[in-house]
Amino acid sequence: MATQMAQITSVEQLKNVSTSLDKLAEKSSTSDRLAMSMMIGKSVTVDKGRFTHQKATVSPISFDLPEAADKIKLTVLDEHGDEVTKHDLDPMGAGPNTYNWDGINASSIQSPSAIYTVRIEAENKQGAKIKINPIAKETIVGVTFEGGETNFLVGDPKNPQKVNLKNITRMEGDAQPKGIVQQNKVVETQINA
Repeated sequence: MATQMAQITSVEQLKNVSTSLDKLAEKSSTSDRLAMSMMIGKSVTVDKGRFTHQKATVSPISFDLPEAADKIKLTVLDEHGDEVTKHDLDPMGAGPNTYNWDGINASSIQSPSAIYTVRIEAENKQGAKIKINPIAKETIVGVTFEGGETNFLVGDPKNPQKVNLKNITRMEGDAQPKGIVQQNKVVETQINA
């Protein structure tokens, strides 16, 4: 009987430890989120030539066109520089653009979760090549924590682009955040335009 009581007490203690660890992880997550929201308003340099893809999800690939493009060829490369897939896109206007990649490779198979590189070749209506710089200077206008991953919303507050923390290569300057917006059940602060 004493042995059984000791076992029950031991199980209860393990359950309490597990509950305490869960609460600690939750508090840590909350403080991490608060720290990330403090980055709103900062100017950052973003490498839009790299993106993280999670298997069986759609990955938005953001890029900026300095002028309207009539022909656009988007190529996704793996970490070794090997071609994963290639797409001919419809004409797009100057400014920020996004292509949503479904993760399907050239063999019609779902690509694994990994960091990929994108190469974009574009031509205007006259057939002249358009130089696309994957490095862009942006302002963080919001933060989202979808799928347990931190992503920053950059650019136009009314139509922000989602950028992974891993794609930020440099941070500089401050701005004052204004307003709070509720999105995806996570509070986001945005800079009013």
